[in-house]
Amino acid sequence: MIDYFPIVEPFVTGMLDVGDGQQLYFDVRGNPNGKPAVVLHGGPGQGSHPAMTRGFDPQLYKIILFDQRGCGRSLPHASAPDTNMDANTTWHLIRDMETLRNHLHVDRWLICGASWGSALALAYAIKFPDRVTELVLMAIFTAQAKEYQWLYHDLGAALPKDFNAFRSLGSKTDSSRSIFYNYSQLLGSDDRSIQLATARAWCDWEDAVLSNEPNARRSYPTPDTSDDMIAFARICAHYALHDAWLADDGVMHSKNPFVDIHAVIIHGRQDRGCPAEIAERLCDGWTKASLFILEDSGHLASPSKKLKLLQALREFALTGQ
Repeated sequence: MIDYFPIVEPFVTGMLDVGDGQQLYFDVRGNPNGKPAVVLHGGPGQGSHPAMTRGFDPQLYKIILFDQRGCGRSLPHASAPDTNMDANTTWHLIRDMETLRNHLHVDRWLICGASWGSALALAYAIKFPDRVTELVLMAIFTAQAKEYQWLYHDLGAALPKDFNAFRSLGSKTDSSRSIFYNYSQLLGSDDRSIQLATARAWCDWEDAVLSNEPNARRSYPTPDTSDDMIAFARICAHYALHDAWLADDGVMHSKNPFVDIHAVIIHGRQDRGCPAEIAERLCDGWTKASLFILEDSGHLASPSKKLKLLQALREFALTGQ
């Protein structure tokens, strides 16, 4: 049986002022003198959870969690209609990571992220490669325009009933851009019932995609409260509308500085929302990256993913900071 490490209580918690009227929740767990590692949650807008630390040996790692702008315990919360979404972009999040790193007096850190967290990790590594010791990335998403088009539009051909429900609420036209725009408008409504119905429709579509994976189930866990669900959907739609403020090819440039960083890339062949070819292309020419395409896995956690994650974090714990 493959098991993670137990969850340990944080020895530091706080709210960090990162500017733009934003306060980010963060906590630090494990060994205060251990190897620093920051864990990036998905979504965007999903918020952090203590379970995200369970791949790390708390005797060896200083584990840092934070809630990205607008979600979790960070403020202002994106569920509030008057929250300014203009101050929530990929580049704001990268700047926030640097503010947090400096606040915690961390020189360099390992970055671990899955799904949207992998895109944010790569974007940060492009901007600040000298601050990254290693990357451990799973369920690879690189925020290319074609990835958003695939997940929220083209995949609808395989799930027509679910997609028609998703599209009918978001748009009257056959355009992913129109869907994202309309969802963003509805999720920012002053009418709570409209926000809730729209957020539920967004989550239902993501649930439909994920529940078709091997060993998956319907009712993929969505954020814990209705406020969290609204924030999650609103931030997702906001980022999708703008292709995460990255170039058309996302983080997939041929000469990115992150290729000098040691990395472990873990991806499920059965991941319907994030095709394995994206992970394969990411690692093409990245000689310091070890790519593991797991034939029995999809986007969600699986025993083989757990094993590879634990192996990678055990190996990197022994390398220098």
